[in-house]
Amino acid sequence: MRFAMHMTVRSALVGGLIFAAAAGCRSVEPSDAELRAAFEEHRVLLDELRQVFEQDVKRNNLTSVSASSVTLTRCGDGRRGDACLALERWREYASRLEGCGVQAIESHETPGIYFQIYRSRFWNQSFRFRGFVYAPGVPRVVHDHDDTEERVDLGNGWYSYLIIDT
Repeated sequence: MRFAMHMTVRSALVGGLIFAAAAGCRSVEPSDAELRAAFEEHRVLLDELRQVFEQDVKRNNLTSVSASSVTLTRCGDGRRGDACLALERWREYASRLEGCGVQAIESHETPGIYFQIYRSRFWNQSFRFRGFVYAPGVPRVVHDHDDTEERVDLGNGWYSYLIIDT
């Protein structure tokens, strides 16, 4: 009985870890200092990703690419998945995104290209999102809805961000 209970608990823990890894979830929200260090470590790769994403925004009307699944890819005209972005192109994104700890790259109604590093997993009065945004000349934004966004200057048009969606 004790062995069966141990195996059930162990299976649940392993299953939870697999789910979190598949979803690209980082379980602990990074601090500003951790974001700055990650940015400095991956600055060249982030700039390359930004340039590729800008090209695909123009070419394919791309709005979002997730590192975890091609099915989460979105285009502004409603196309999704590999109808929006070829599977091989998505694989290139996924490899690079994972290489620098980014869950997704996206554009929003607010200025900038967002590189999501963290998303709170559970609703607790609000969702929290953290990462980097490339938005030269736009140190502050105002959202048209209930989100608030704080940006910290990292230099050369790059900011770390915290979005709180209430």
